[in-house]
Amino acid sequence: QKSVASLEALTSRRAKTMSRMLRNAKLAGHLAGNAVHLIGHGGIAVDLADCKISEITKRALVEVFDVMDTDVSERLQSCEVLAEIDAILVDAGVFLSIDDRLWDTAYRLDCGKIVQVILNLLLNAMKFRRSRIDFSVRRKDRQLVFSVKDDGEGIAAAYHDKIFEYQFQAGPQIDFPIRGHGIGLAGSQALLKEMNGRLLLDSDGRLFTRFSAAIDCRPEGESGSVHP
Repeated sequence: QKSVASLEALTSRRAKTMSRMLRNAKLAGHLAGNAVHLIGHGGIAVDLADCKISEITKRALVEVFDVMDTDVSERLQSCEVLAEIDAILVDAGVFLSIDDRLWDTAYRLDCGKIVQVILNLLLNAMKFRRSRIDFSVRRKDRQLVFSVKDDGEGIAAAYHDKIFEYQFQAGPQIDFPIRGHGIGLAGSQALLKEMNGRLLLDSDGRLFTRFSAAIDCRPEGESGSVHP
């Protein structure tokens, strides 16, 4: 019995170690992507294609939970219906707001890069939230806007300009399993600039922080182009 118990304990420790190694490997790839975008700032190649908002949103959510909670990630991968995705996210403390018509609309975007931006914003919100994250996608005039809001302590006005600087960190989050490196927001800003967009910050410094990625683009089939 002692041998069986020891074996089970060893197996459990190995599983935890492997899980931690896998998470760290995924995070290393994520950080490397941000670093590459920062190094290439001013000359990042943009690969435009018609991408459905549903594909972009689901992919970003699957990737963030692949780091944070693999069970949620696997459940999301098997979902195709927005209502089912909503239900899974609510259980994880994430509240998605998007119009059904927009969900099925395709936009001319660099899918990989916008997913990277959303992933950065979601991971950042995961660090600082108290209990919930609000993730919304909407069309505003000629812009497509992805917004991520957390209910954390907020960012003081004195840091609103510095927050987008390379390696700047507003403060540590001891309980968060991923250590910040101060390149996610800077990398997102660099990517958005190359995609004819920008990253906006709204925070009262006490109760919430909202980052919004606003991109000038048009739906598939709509005449004209806003890209340079």
